[in-house]
Amino acid sequence: MTKTIKTLKVTICGPSDVAKEVEIAKTVISDWNQRNWESTGWGLKTQHWDTDAVPTMAERGQAAINHQLIDDSDIIIAILWTRLGTPTGLAESGTEEEITRAMARDIEVMSYFSDLEAPGNLHDKNQAEKLAAFRAKMMKTGLPFKFSSRRQFRDMLERHLDATIRKLLLNSKKEKKPSEPGKNITQKAEGNANIQFAGDGNTLNIRGATSKMPTVTIERLPDHISPADQKRVSDWIKELAEESTGKPIRELIQEWWGRFYNRFKMASYKELKTGQMPDVETWHRQQINLIKEDRKTTDPQSWRNARYASIKSKIGKMGRTKEEYYPELSDRLNMKKPFTSLTKLSKHDLGRVDGMVKRDYDKWRK
Repeated sequence: MTKTIKTLKVTICGPSDVAKEVEIAKTVISDWNQRNWESTGWGLKTQHWDTDAVPTMAERGQAAINHQLIDDSDIIIAILWTRLGTPTGLAESGTEEEITRAMARDIEVMSYFSDLEAPGNLHDKNQAEKLAAFRAKMMKTGLPFKFSSRRQFRDMLERHLDATIRKLLLNSKKEKKPSEPGKNITQKAEGNANIQFAGDGNTLNIRGATSKMPTVTIERLPDHISPADQKRVSDWIKELAEESTGKPIRELIQEWWGRFYNRFKMASYKELKTGQMPDVETWHRQQINLIKEDRKTTDPQSWRNARYASIKSKIGKMGRTKEEYYPELSDRLNMKKPFTSLTKLSKHDLGRVDGMVKRDYDKWRK
């Protein structure tokens, strides 16, 4: 019997300066499909104007994008950083018009503002002022989120996308008309309104009708890494991809998974034994250091930008502020004078600060 897959259309919006974030969003959507396509019977279709809009001279360009993509979407992911975009005639930018139109049509809109430190060549006073005004407006209108690193954005989007889809699927079930009762299937199961399936070394527990949402628990095989360690490995691979350059983020993630599997001689990271985790962590750190050292010479500005984002992200997660943390770092590193901005540090000192913050973060996380 052929299984029918239903589709939710997810459109990603944003000016040209968020191209990397757009690729991250596409990867998050692809990962969701891999995890949930078969189990839920639903799939996500990614849409972006440069790959899914069709050329036409019959109407205004933004109007064509609205009709072809926005109006046909179930979810909008809007991302903004240093630019608001180009005026459309009806709004200050295409992204603003898309968000406003989607909200008016009761389409789910997930808005994100990047707080990454931007290179000097991206600074545009006019765009900055328009963006600030729009950001203030959005803060009053709804609940947009902000992020200080691309890794934080990816983690945040994974959680938010999952929650939004669950909401849509739940509403979809409520809207269905009651069907005629069919043949009852009886299955003996122990526990309070629970069904238990077992096989292939794993146990899958699905909570019954007494719960609003199903809860899935996978019990790991003996001596194999826990779900928490599985996520750590996955995060390390994604971090390696984000630190790399030259290809779309999805291709880089696939490449790094391939290198990982070749290094540890396995078909899936879930085959890792608990005792192998220190070796995996050491390998990850070695690869990160190699990437950083190479970029430090070949692409110094990109290296700097990556350090800025990494340092700020870790400081935020530790609950520290730069006002009290920067002087402390200056003292511990025996700098001639305290620093107040990462952008004013020399390449040598920025590397030292990055290393010190990472050590502090690792201790804090443990």
